[in-house]
Amino acid sequence: HYFEFPVKAAGGQGEVPDGLRRVVHAKALRPRLLFGTTTLDFKTKVVSSGMQSVASQLELSLQNADDYPLEWRIDDEPLKKMMGVLHIEPSQGVLQPEGEAQVRVAFLPKEPENYSTSLDVFISVAMSSTLSEGQQPPQPVEVHAPLPLDTKPYLTLRI
Repeated sequence: HYFEFPVKAAGGQGEVPDGLRRVVHAKALRPRLLFGTTTLDFKTKVVSSGMQSVASQLELSLQNADDYPLEWRIDDEPLKKMMGVLHIEPSQGVLQPEGEAQVRVAFLPKEPENYSTSLDVFISVAMSSTLSEGQQPPQPVEVHAPLPLDTKPYLTLRI
């Protein structure tokens, strides 16, 4: 879409000079990866000493809303500071168009304290941005090699 930005000179009469005319070009984008939630809250969990505890688990649903295969990866590096307390499985994968995945997050606290972290989610560079104008991807699209991941996080999960 494009439109002329309505600029009028203060106190000016009649036509707007060409130097003040501006055209706005805009393109609406849809999300490429849909998340069931962006916050996983395990609420309060009782930590018992001397007894074997069972991990609480939550699931996060992911859905590829793009027209092309999409690779995703959750940066689980922050979880290494809490070894054995939080675990994510799987932390990466490839989704075909309209494909879905379930990510399981397990929480097994060792000490009675507040645990929280943020995990960045990265997705592959949009295939449509790597194609030339009017160029179509090879059909069917097969993913054999890893797709290049964007260097900026697509989203941050809060746990």
